Amino acid sequence: MLSEPGMLADLKAANMNDFVEGLSFYLGRNGVALYGASRDTIDAYWGGVSTGDASTRDMRDPHGYIDGGPTPGGGYEANLGNQVSYLSALLRALPTFRSAWPTTNSNLEAIVGFGKRYHDHKTLTLPDPCAPALGTYKRDYGPSGSMSEGFQDCIAGSGRFPSLNGSNLANRVSGFLTQFYDYVDRRLL
Repeated sequence: MLSEPGMLADLKAANMNDFVEGLSFYLGRNGVALYGASRDTIDAYWGGVSTGDASTRDMRDPHGYIDGGPTPGGGYEANLGNQVSYLSALLRALPTFRSAWPTTNSNLEAIVGFGKRYHDHKTLTLPDPCAPALGTYKRDYGPSGSMSEGFQDCIAGSGRFPSLNGSNLANRVSGFLTQFYDYVDRRLL
């Protein structure tokens, strides 16, 4: 299949910008692969976090530490987490497939890294040096006003969602692909 020129041409011709899901994986601070779509504003992110607003369910962490949304691991991440894990196994196991895979914003490393991290750890909410959404916005929690490593710095605290670290809210699972992932992972160590 991967030596079929027509299949490779179709794959290379795909415009990943047409797929919002392809935009949802990025490298955060220290190169950690994270989930979250880049849209709206930092105020919208923190508004969603403070109220649990579902309309922000896929917004990325503007601080670059944890998976996005007002409930990390929920929303669209619960739909995509396992699928990206399975995709990451294919991309790691099949070099021809990996070289043909169309990326969005050169995020192939983020897709592969997120898939492996999600399979091994699930939702990532720690370490997180940001204050939870308690008190007054921009005084007790939220952005501190400075930037580093390409991300907004946050008001320091004990973390936004420590109890969700490692949680598994994924709702789409394939027994076959989970076994395939584990098989590939053991051979690539």
